[in-house]
Parts: sequence; C-alpha cells; structure tokens
Amino acid sequence: MASTSSTPPRRKYDVFLSFRGLDTRNAFLSHLFKALTEKQIITFKDENLDRGERISNTLLQTIRESYVSVVIFSKNYACSTWCLEELVTILQCNEEMGQVVLPVFYEIDPTEVQELTGSYGNALMNHRKEFEDCSVESWSHALKKVGAMAGFVSWDTKPESKLIEEIVNHVWKKLNQAFSYDHCDDGCDDGLVGINSRIKDIEQILCRESKGVRILGIWGMGGKEYSDQGMPIKISSFSIKKWIMRKKVLIVLDDVNDSEQIDFLVRPRDIYGPESTIIMTSRDQQILKYGNADIYEVKELNSDEAFKLFILHAFKGNPPAEALKEVARMAVEYGRGNPLALKVLGSTLYDKSTEECRDHLKKLEDISDKKIQNILRISFDDLDDDEKEIFLDIACFFKWEDKNEVESILSSFGRSAIIGIRVLQDKSLITVSNKKIEMHDLLQQMGRDIVRQECIKHPEKRSRLWISQDIYHVLTKDLGRSISVESISLDMSNSRDMELSSTTFERMSRLKFLKFYSPYSHQQELDAACKICNISLSKEFSFLPDELRYLYWYKYPLTCLPLNFCPNNLVQLHLICSHVQQLCKRDQGGWVGGYSHVYDFCAGFYVDGVNLVDSKYSFNKATFEFYLIFMPENRRSVNSSVVVIKCGVHLLCDDKDINLPSFIHRETPSVYSFPCWRDDTIEIKEDEEEEEEEEGEEQVNCGLIKRV
Repeated sequence: MASTSSTPPRRKYDVFLSFRGLDTRNAFLSHLFKALTEKQIITFKDENLDRGERISNTLLQTIRESYVSVVIFSKNYACSTWCLEELVTILQCNEEMGQVVLPVFYEIDPTEVQELTGSYGNALMNHRKEFEDCSVESWSHALKKVGAMAGFVSWDTKPESKLIEEIVNHVWKKLNQAFSYDHCDDGCDDGLVGINSRIKDIEQILCRESKGVRILGIWGMGGKEYSDQGMPIKISSFSIKKWIMRKKVLIVLDDVNDSEQIDFLVRPRDIYGPESTIIMTSRDQQILKYGNADIYEVKELNSDEAFKLFILHAFKGNPPAEALKEVARMAVEYGRGNPLALKVLGSTLYDKSTEECRDHLKKLEDISDKKIQNILRISFDDLDDDEKEIFLDIACFFKWEDKNEVESILSSFGRSAIIGIRVLQDKSLITVSNKKIEMHDLLQQMGRDIVRQECIKHPEKRSRLWISQDIYHVLTKDLGRSISVESISLDMSNSRDMELSSTTFERMSRLKFLKFYSPYSHQQELDAACKICNISLSKEFSFLPDELRYLYWYKYPLTCLPLNFCPNNLVQLHLICSHVQQLCKRDQGGWVGGYSHVYDFCAGFYVDGVNLVDSKYSFNKATFEFYLIFMPENRRSVNSSVVVIKCGVHLLCDDKDINLPSFIHRETPSVYSFPCWRDDTIEIKEDEEEEEEEEGEEQVNCGLIKRV
C-alpha cells in the first residue's frame, strides 16, 4: 500500500562550527563549544575529521546533517582553503536546504569579509597564484554572501562570556524554530500532527509576565493511560526546599487526577524559585482549577490535521491510492478529530486491502475499537454511580438535546442532574454549546457499548434500549418480565410495524422513559412521503407503567390514555399528531382534580388537539407549565373554556389571526408566531404584572410565552 516519498535527511548534529584553529581553538572556540554542549546542543567541530580524508564528501554530509552552522570569521580564516571549502558548502546548504547560518566576527571588522579587504583581500590574492580562478571566485562569493548575513561582532559585546551567552541563546532559539518546522508542520516525524499551533497557544500563556510561579493546566479528553499505584511525593526535606527556592524550575505533571497531588507539589508555591513553571495535564477541569492553573483546552484536530495523522499511520505518510481515498475519508470521519482514535485506526488498517478496510470500518459503526475504548473509559471509571448513569443516559438518548430539558428529565429520574452534567463537562465527557448537550461520537459509542455489555444476547435485560431491532424484539416477543428496562427511545422511521399487546408494558415495572418519535415534521411526512412505522395497540391495551416520568408517543393510536395508568410521577407528556380526544376518563382516579378543556395541551405536556377530561380536575404539581399549542397542520378555532390553573400557561401558534377563546383577556400579550416551535426554547417575558387569579374563575395567565 505504501508508495515512495522524498524525506529530508535526519539531522545528526544541532550545530556545525567552522573556524580557523590557529586564531580561536585554545580560547574563544573552546569556551563556545563548552557552553553549547552544556546546553545539550550537539555540536560538531571539524577538527574531529582525520586530516588524511578528502574533505568534499565527508564534510558535505556532515554539514547537511546539521541544523545550524556557526562560522567564526577571524584574522586568518581566509588563509585556509579548508575553511573556504567549508564555507562554500555551508552556503549551498543554506540556499538549498534552508540551513541556519550564523556568522561571528571575532576580533575583525565585518567589512573586511564583506568587501574582501585587509587580511581577507591579501589571502585571496595569494590563492589566485595557486588555484584556478573558478575556485577563488566561489570562495569570494561565499565570503561576501555569508559576511553580509546578520551575526555577532566580538568588539560590540563585552566581556567575552556575555558574547558567548548571547550566541548560545540565539542558536537555541533557531534550533527550536528549525525543530518545529521539521517535526510539527508536516506531521511526518513522531506523529506530532497539528502540534505547532497548539504550542504557540501554550507559549502565549507561559510568556505572560509573571515574577512568581506560573502554573499551566492542559485539559481535554483522555488519551493516555496512567497508573494510580505510585506513592505521592512530598517535598519535606529542608535542604531540598532551600535548594529549590534558589532555582527556576520546570515541573511537568501528567494525568493529574487527585487533589492530593496538587497539595503535595503545586499549591505550596513558596518552595519554588521566582519565574518557575509548573505544567499539568488532566482530564478533570476542576482539578486544574483547584491548583489555580491557567487552563488551556486542547481542541480536536481539524479535518486537514486529522487526515495527515491518519495517513501517517495507515499509509506511512504517503498519499493513498485512488481506491483508498474513500476509506481514508470514512476513517477520518469516524475519528472525529481524536488523535488517539486516528492513530489506532490508522495502524490497524495499515497494509490491508480496500475491502478489508471497509469491513473493519463497518464493524466499528456498531462496536468501537477496544484499544480506543479502554483509554477513553478511564474518565468514565472515575465517575461516581450517579454520574455514570447520567453519562449513559446522555450517550443513549440526549445528545444534541436542550440542556435544561435534559436536566429536568434526569432530575425526575432521581438523579442529581445539574451537578452531574457539570461534572461531565469538567471531565471533558460532554460539552454544552448554544444550550445543547454535545458529546464526541467515540464517547457516545463507548457509553452505548457499556450498556450493550450489560447483556449482549438478551436486550430485554439491558437498562436502555435505542436500537430499533432490539426494541421490536423486546416489545413484540413474550420474554417474561423485562425488569431491567428503564428507558426506551424508538426512531419510528427506522422500524417495522408492530402491535403491542395488553401486557407489553406490564413486564417493565421500572420503565421511566418511553419515546416513540419521528425525526420528520408532519409536513415533511406529507411532502416527502416519509415512511413511519405503524404502532398499533390491541383492544385490550390498558396499561402503562406508573413509574413513567417521560412519555412521548408520536401518533398515539387510541382516543385516551390507558384506564389503569396513574400519572402521579409523570413530568412530561408529548402526544403529537395523536388520536387522543380525552387524556383520561371521568372516573380515572389517577388524575387529581381541577380543569375541564384545554387544547394542544402540555404541562411539560404536548398534546395535539384534545379534551383533557370531561369534568373538573387539577394537577397537584405546582411546577407544571401548561401550553396552548396551535399546530400548522391543525388550524382551528378554540371555543371552550378553561378553569383556573395555578401555574404558568403559555400560548404558542404559527398564525396571529387564529380565533382565540374568550378566556384570553385583552391584557394578555399578543400571540407570537413560531413556525418552528419544535426546535429550541426562547423565553419572551412581558413587563405587565400578572393579575391575581381567584379560584374558580375561567381565565388563564399568559404572562410568559415560549417557543418550544
């Protein structure tokens, strides 16, 4: 699968020194060489070459293998043809390979080199007597070109130790830049794709002026295994503390997951010297906040970076053949910018045929790669039991849903939803954007795999069902008591028709969440003839679990809810485009007294065109909100009365000219037009004070209008 590609030679040396030993070897050069090596800069001096070797090939290769060439121009530099040949080679590498060249004018005026005067002019004059003109011309050209480059002049910087320090710092800076270009931009070495821009972001944070200890926290999705077996390190020795306080130190802590680690090494800032830096990585934002760190969030790779990383591991950096480009696109889409997933997937698909790659990717749509899942699961395993349940609920049902709505539903399950969702955000397991909950596809797949593993062969023994085949199997087969099932969500556009018996839900005493929904609007179904499965109920159907908190049933087929259903726990009821004429019968004791007729009703309830009951009842939950919703496909006049409801009532419709009932008073805010009422929630509050309502009056408070 791999094809050939040209790769620049791997650099063997950081710095190549070109010098005239007679002038500098025992003084300036030795000090400079020592300073470079102490900085861990790998430096080559050409005196290491055996003088018997021919200079051309060996020296050319040595210079090509260096990032930086430092040329020390001294009084007798031009007298050596060896030095001049080095200089020609250095200039070639600069022009052809972009090698960094740094001239140092040691006890000599730069103009002598640039204009070929003084000792340099005399040296070249002597060379003309012994060598061909073409050689002398190339030496002269190299002297002029390199002599004109920016560099250091020894006479300008005193003492010499300061000059050497400045040269070393300059070389260090150039090496950092050269290393970034070689290892980051192309993403061809060490798999460090896309890291250059992120390093720049981190450098901006670290370069903020601070005389104290700087702490940087790097936060994002898990991507590296760690062990909590190690013992905490505590700096308690007086001598160690005293030594550290005098030093500017750099401390890097990877995968910090416990506040005790912060207490031992980070919070006692006074033990570190001024301008020290501590860098921590963690999947938990709260841990980094506890350490008072400046937090940098690691973003996912963009599409170009993701493609580069996948190609690096799947095709060893070479462009894929035409037949494999579609496979590469599918793989990058699966990875969704997660470096770990792209790296593992690329390595897995390396040297496989196109068909093998397609089969593997198809398999991953249902079951994620174990290597990826094991690493991502680290963050999940750190959660407490309640937080794990919230994560699994979101993974199975609530991705892209409104955050407030999800909090309301999960709270009704008895979960600490507000705190739990905040924890999931801090641990990078979810994000919230525009009030919608988002989750990376790989994390969602991991969560669903965890639920699937509850019982692989028997879906009725799992806690959550969302796959249409599994739901059909559980609802239509006589499987005994399905005690484990707590939540069901069925996409009716992706299922077969089914008939539910009178005992279907009797087996599900723990069922809290039931959703039969269409991904299309009613109008889309009419316009595009979208196929929606038909869910029919037997004549004997008379039972829904009393534990239900949320019921959404698109095109509910009966004219009222089951007689034996007690809705005391119900928080939301959605019956869109249903056949319901009454929510419950007059003798249905489960509904506790106080209203007569409401149209398109919800209390958190959404019902398309119904009489609720035919005698007065009321809810005992003061937090319910009632909505009058006039659907685009169901325009009509409202001509019934509504008794007092002691909670908010909201009016939504798509037609300002609709005939409203008499209970809508002139003080009521105008009717707003919301043609896309299902998309999201916007609150519009009126300045008018709400009138006090006396019990028994037939009026409704419409002080707040929402688009749902």
